[in-house]
Amino acid sequence: MSAKILVVDDENDIELLIQQIFRRQIRKNEYSFIFASNGKDALNKLQENDDVDLILTDINMPEMDGLTFISCLPALNRSIEAIIISAYGDMENIRTAMNRGAHDFLTKPLEINELEITVKNTLAHLQQARDNVGLIQEKEAAKAESEAKSSFLAGMSHEIRTPLNAILGMTDLLVETNLDNTQKNYVKILDSAGEALLDLINDILDLSKIEAGRIELETISFDIHDLIEKISGIMSIKCNEKNLKLICIVDTNVPHILLGDPSRLRQIIINLIGNAVKFTDSGSIIVNVSLEDLNHGKVSLRFEVRDTGIGIPEDKLESIFDIFSQAESGTTRKYGGTGLGLSISRQLVKLMGGKIWAESVIDEGSSFCFTSSFGFKRSLVSRPPKRMKTSSIIYDTNFETLSSEATKLRESLRILVADDSEHNRIVIHHYMKNQPHIVTFAKNGLEALESFKNNQFDVVFMDMQMPEMDGYTSTREMRKWEVQNGREKTPIVALTAIAFKSEIAEAIESGCNECVSKPVRKAKFIDTLKKYSNYTWRGENFEQSTPLSQNLREVEIDRDMEDIVPDYLENLGEQVTVFTHALSQGDFDKINMEGHKLRGSGGSYGFDMLTDIGKKLEIAAINHEQTDIQDQIKELSEYLNSIKVVYV
Repeated sequence: MSAKILVVDDENDIELLIQQIFRRQIRKNEYSFIFASNGKDALNKLQENDDVDLILTDINMPEMDGLTFISCLPALNRSIEAIIISAYGDMENIRTAMNRGAHDFLTKPLEINELEITVKNTLAHLQQARDNVGLIQEKEAAKAESEAKSSFLAGMSHEIRTPLNAILGMTDLLVETNLDNTQKNYVKILDSAGEALLDLINDILDLSKIEAGRIELETISFDIHDLIEKISGIMSIKCNEKNLKLICIVDTNVPHILLGDPSRLRQIIINLIGNAVKFTDSGSIIVNVSLEDLNHGKVSLRFEVRDTGIGIPEDKLESIFDIFSQAESGTTRKYGGTGLGLSISRQLVKLMGGKIWAESVIDEGSSFCFTSSFGFKRSLVSRPPKRMKTSSIIYDTNFETLSSEATKLRESLRILVADDSEHNRIVIHHYMKNQPHIVTFAKNGLEALESFKNNQFDVVFMDMQMPEMDGYTSTREMRKWEVQNGREKTPIVALTAIAFKSEIAEAIESGCNECVSKPVRKAKFIDTLKKYSNYTWRGENFEQSTPLSQNLREVEIDRDMEDIVPDYLENLGEQVTVFTHALSQGDFDKINMEGHKLRGSGGSYGFDMLTDIGKKLEIAAINHEQTDIQDQIKELSEYLNSIKVVYV
């Protein structure tokens, strides 16, 4: 590619000199030259030639000198380098020119070799700079494309989930009506198809978030034995439908309390069990969790999901982890699915620092294994960590769930539901029609706000995407009104069809207690209602109690602290409000001070995680990192709501 060079000099023989010096480059079409007699003439030439790469300019010239000319170049907004040519006595002018953006300088009389080398090096520097700009632009374009893709998928998710919510909701309601056998079969097919569509939406969104780098792993403490037990309970229902036995085994030497991301680990295991159920018609599915290594505060675990299904050909064992890939072309038609589950699992395992692989024998079954490392939180007292009484958790195919009639609420609650979708409002109305509760509906955030101000509600369900006033704004206004009128905080649950972390974080920041993803099935709606209604299900009755998170975090505290810990935890509940209010006022000094107190007291009472949260709040307050502060306030609230203190 030829470089175009503009030479600016009032000497008459400069053109002939340049042509002679660069004759070889001109013949090879490497360089081409245009000439100007002063700065004014040079600016005109630049207007006529938008492909100039390099300028060689004298300083002392009539009409417009070289310094003035150099000063005009930035206004052209073009990638051009300039080399100053000056007489021996113009060093002050050279410094001025360099300060104004010149790349290099040469002194007269020109030395041929020096001129050739300087021009060559300057053009190389210019090309490198342009390449770097190109890379940055490509990176920015790729980022913009990824963000556009994520935004598109988020929008499509919302548009698909909203009608799907009505479809699945009405399906739940149809099941409870008097249907003949043919109608029951139709409803079963409808429900299965809706669930399959929902799974597809969730898989595509997960894959998109992973590709866009928007998946961030959490690091929180969790009980691996409790996690496996809950997964077993969930997946036993699917196994029961195919008359399969599910056996989950956790080796006794696996510690209880680990540090990592339990939700993503749960997703991987459920994906693998679901895959095993799909391709197994008889026999059993065995899940085994074993210890590989325990060293320096890190524990490495091996997870295996083994089935007695159809098996996988050896040449397909690697490709099954590819996107939209299954072992055989007819697999999708016979067994369903998109082939996304294993691909997502592999990506998540990779993010968690592990590896995943499959082993299989045709007609005998398959085994999917993966490894992952976790932090290992030792017991607070000087004794070995608690172990399970048995190494295995077994759920057989006689596992049953409570009927929908048995889960009806027995107390009258006042519920506000804000949703602009008429279908969703009808679904929730029918969810509650046989219940003793009073449900008020609002079509947008503005209506919800007015109802909230004029009534006392026990729970608010708030859609986030609504006309006139969205759910984020409506929630903020509700929280502001509560403070102004001295009213206790009402639980507000965000209903959102968009499952991206940024949207969830915005909902929590606006004042919501948690986010529930659409479509909301009847069981999930009622479970959420129970959670925030200050009642706990006890057979046929509700008994008043303090709601706890389903994921209890057991903390062992010295029995000598038993008299003071309850009051300490109760005061910390108020501290969440203090942090939230300080953040809304931009009072980072207050957050820093209170975070410092939390850092000091948490570990003293035996709650190491409170010390960690306090430390993070301190740092975030010093740096004015609002998002980090919001995350830590949420973490504090969730931790306080999930603590189960055991005195030892």
